[in-house]
Amino acid sequence: MHNVEHLRFLRVLSFRRKFGIEAQNKIELLNSICNLKLLRYLDLSHSNVEEIPDKIGTLYNLQTLLLRFCYRLTSLPDSIGNLKHLRHLDLSRTSIEKLPDTIWQLHELHTLILKGCPKLTQLSINNATDVINLRCLDISETGVRELPRQMFKLENLQKLPKFVVGKDSGSNIKELGKLNDLHGDLDIEGLENVVNVEDAREANLIDKKHITKIKLIWNGDIGGSVEARKVLDGLQPHLDLEELHIHNYGGTTFSHWVGSPSFSCMTRVRLIDCKNCFMLPPLGQLPSLEFLEITGLDKVVRIGDEFYSDGSVITKPFKSLEFLYFSGMEEWKDWAFVEAEDGGVFTNLKELWLGDCPKLKGASCLPDYLPSLETLGIKGTSDHLVASLSNYRYPSLKFLKIEGCRKMKTFPGGTLPSTIQKINIRECPELVSLSEEGWPSNLKSLQIMMCRHSMQWNLGMLTSLTSLEINCIKEEMDAYPKEEGQLPTTLTSLYLGDLLKLKSLNGSALHHLTSLQSLSIKGCNQIQCLPQLPTTLTSLRLSFLPKLKSLNGDTFRHLTSLKQLTICYCEQLQCLPQERLPESLSELYIDHCLLLKPRCERGIGEDWNYIRHIPRITIDYQGI
Repeated sequence: MHNVEHLRFLRVLSFRRKFGIEAQNKIELLNSICNLKLLRYLDLSHSNVEEIPDKIGTLYNLQTLLLRFCYRLTSLPDSIGNLKHLRHLDLSRTSIEKLPDTIWQLHELHTLILKGCPKLTQLSINNATDVINLRCLDISETGVRELPRQMFKLENLQKLPKFVVGKDSGSNIKELGKLNDLHGDLDIEGLENVVNVEDAREANLIDKKHITKIKLIWNGDIGGSVEARKVLDGLQPHLDLEELHIHNYGGTTFSHWVGSPSFSCMTRVRLIDCKNCFMLPPLGQLPSLEFLEITGLDKVVRIGDEFYSDGSVITKPFKSLEFLYFSGMEEWKDWAFVEAEDGGVFTNLKELWLGDCPKLKGASCLPDYLPSLETLGIKGTSDHLVASLSNYRYPSLKFLKIEGCRKMKTFPGGTLPSTIQKINIRECPELVSLSEEGWPSNLKSLQIMMCRHSMQWNLGMLTSLTSLEINCIKEEMDAYPKEEGQLPTTLTSLYLGDLLKLKSLNGSALHHLTSLQSLSIKGCNQIQCLPQLPTTLTSLRLSFLPKLKSLNGDTFRHLTSLKQLTICYCEQLQCLPQERLPESLSELYIDHCLLLKPRCERGIGEDWNYIRHIPRITIDYQGI
């Protein structure tokens, strides 16, 4: 459709994702569209449009123009200002660098979406009274670091996800005070530029009843502790707020309103990189708090009673909390717990993550009893913390993740809760042995990643294990599994990935995995051929095997249950087995196998007769 002029009565036109055409034809089509004078709705989203013609200014009836995800689009013509009836303009996720001044002449414009335009660095409004009808101005995820002082004139704004406090001639935070109808999310950046702390109070966040989420962001140097505290005091939001984020705050303590039980609707709190704070606010008082993240509070040494309440009686601190995340707490050494009147704290906590807290150690550094905990993640902490897990009562724990414990040599160091069903171990380079005792009796899934010595481990004692993933191991190894019994016969899924020095698979040991249904081999650079595989396989995936040259015909003859076969990025694989693949096979997927692709061409490929019976065949994303 290079010419649409004959559709002269058209009101709605969408070419969403349909502009994968040559440049000359693209220009012709765009010019043709610009002749549809009655057009009211035009959607060119997700296309490779690079330029909008000046002629678009003749679409006088256009009300909606959607250009989102047009990554190649860098500018708009000045003629856009002629679209006097335009109400909705979406430029999100484009490469727009600057808006034409004429955009601010669009009196009927209600919605201007610029989200995710990183090259857009400034927003210059000539006369805000010309766009007085603007309801939504979204500049989130842009490079805009300063807003014009005329922002307060946009008094009908309902959605302003990002407000930037400027320096000198830029916008003043008190201008927010005149935007009384804001709804939804509000990020306030550049709070280090607030010169008069009274301006923060004049922003009047306490009366903006329709704001549900507020993010307060200081940029650059976090100095000015006293001033930062006064600014935070003045930014107290309304009591029905649901979500609060505070980033890079420079005060040593938080304002009295942070953690006040009066915020009865608050469900999520994030405190990020508040590096001068030495004490946490009393967040345990928030009755509806479900999610809490505390990251980069470098000066916190001890978490004690102040975390649970401000001294008032709280019957059950953190009674609604389900997710708790600590990270980057470099000096944190001690975590004290309070006894609540009716049975403890964190009674509904389902996930607990401790990341990069190197000084947290000892047998009492975690809550002793977390009755609802299902997931525990430990990263970059003291090895003593991992070893002490047997001291805690977690009757519901199902998933344990251990990451970056660089001195840990043996796992597990004690008896783990029998309820654990999944364990992930990642980046523990000194781990050389797995104990034969202490494993959860119900363990179903084990993932070992980036641990040098794991190929030598005997996992045969894990008699409930059904899924095993061994990934990114650099250890020199001729064959794996090394011997029969090294892997449990209960396995139904086995993933071997990025074992760069593994030369071959031990067919006799694999053949004894009589329950194995899914096998994936990825990034094993030295493997040249496949051994005999378990006859129970239903899915086989081979990917990024640069030296794989052939597939064993005897292997595939016995795979009478195989349903799915995937072969990706095996550049030296020359052909399929010289016999029909199993009759059970229902899906064959081949991608980036240069030698194999022409042999599988429908009707004429040399291997076509071996695969023609397969119902679904896909080669390089194309069905054949």
